[in-house]
Amino acid sequence: MPTPLRDARDTFLHFMSDNLSMPVHAMRCDPNDPSADLLMPNAVNIEFLNVNFDTISVLQVVIDVLNDDENTAADWMESVWQLLRSAFYTTVFNYTVPATPVSQHTNIMWDRGAVKFRRVSNNNYTHYSCILPVKFSAII
Repeated sequence: MPTPLRDARDTFLHFMSDNLSMPVHAMRCDPNDPSADLLMPNAVNIEFLNVNFDTISVLQVVIDVLNDDENTAADWMESVWQLLRSAFYTTVFNYTVPATPVSQHTNIMWDRGAVKFRRVSNNNYTHYSCILPVKFSAII
């Protein structure tokens, strides 16, 4: 049974993948796919960290943009920045049946001013990273 946390995570992933033209990789622990929790090169990687539960809960989202080409990485990072700056919320859906998501009549929200990327040193590819607090209602 999906929970508000799972709905918030799935909604953020869909928001990113539906609105970006580059590959989006959801980092997760999957015993059937050991590489699922590793950064994927040439993709926008999204990982969910700590969650602070309250009536309005906060989920820490890490967005890592990786590309072999420095110019492409910079363009992708700017595209992610533009997307997150152009909106500050999106409607939460339950994706239990992916073909027919069900609105939960609430939103996930983020502070547009908190979208700040930093360069991560790496010799193999260009890497930009952002930690973004995303707020959601723990009560649905």
